[in-house]
Amino acid sequence: MVVIVGGKAFPLRKGLAGLDSSDYCFLSKSLDATRANLFFARGILIVEGDAENLVLPALASILDLPLNKQGVSIVNVGTVGLFRYSRIFVAPDGSAGVPVRVACVTELDLAHDAPADEKAKRLATRHRNEGGTVRTFVSEFETLE
Repeated sequence: MVVIVGGKAFPLRKGLAGLDSSDYCFLSKSLDATRANLFFARGILIVEGDAENLVLPALASILDLPLNKQGVSIVNVGTVGLFRYSRIFVAPDGSAGVPVRVACVTELDLAHDAPADEKAKRLATRHRNEGGTVRTFVSEFETLE
């Protein structure tokens, strides 16, 4: 697959994209019509579930920044493979790959009274997938909702 942005081609084959070998298999099985909208967006919000999928556009509209008018697509991955999708947009060395801004919205999935070292470990894990135009935004609460 090749992504075209601004008249430039960005091949997603091994060695030219930040995808791991296992990502190709995963994405070939899980990219469907609702998730493939990420290939046609000017900006992407990758979310873990239905709540974020419903709440974030409503918040954007309240702020008078409707996502659809900004060319931003929400990709609901259903708690699975959040970063497998974001790595499509990162070069193998972690630099900018496909020039589309990507925000991964996630939470720590920990109880509020979890030990500080466990929170720090999970936070570091969530941010290790950043690079290029991909950023991760983590709610420190048990759930984002």
